[in-house]
Order: sequence, then structure tokens, then C-alpha cells
Amino acid sequence: MREKGTVKKYFTARRFGFIQRDGAELFFHVKDVTSSEGGAAIQPGAAVEFTVIAGSKGLRAVDVAVIE
Repeated sequence: MREKGTVKKYFTARRFGFIQRDGAELFFHVKDVTSSEGGAAIQPGAAVEFTVIAGSKGLRAVDVAVIE
């Protein structure tokens, strides 16, 4: 199921960030961004849509897309 949230932080040099969703933060990696621009499309405050999965270190966001 797709969910919506807001990019809270994105570390360009390290290629990962966090999405704010319902009071919780979810980790995401640039490889999980579906935009053809990749991480260049991700900016703090951007509205995004994503899928949540269980990763090795807890929940994480994948298939992350910026909502235009």
C-alpha cells in the first residue's frame, strides 16, 4: 500500500535521508527513488509517496516518488 509523507532530511553526499510520516521517521536510500533525476529530485520539505517495507534495521521507505 502506498503512503504519503514529507522529506525531513536528505544528505546528498551520503545519498540517504528520512521521511516524516505520522510522527515517525522512515529511512530511505537514493537507490529507492523512482524519479529519473534520482536524488536530485529529493529536497527537504518535498511531498513524497512511497511503500514501507521491513529492512534489516527496521522499517524503511522504498519506491519513493516526489508528488508534483
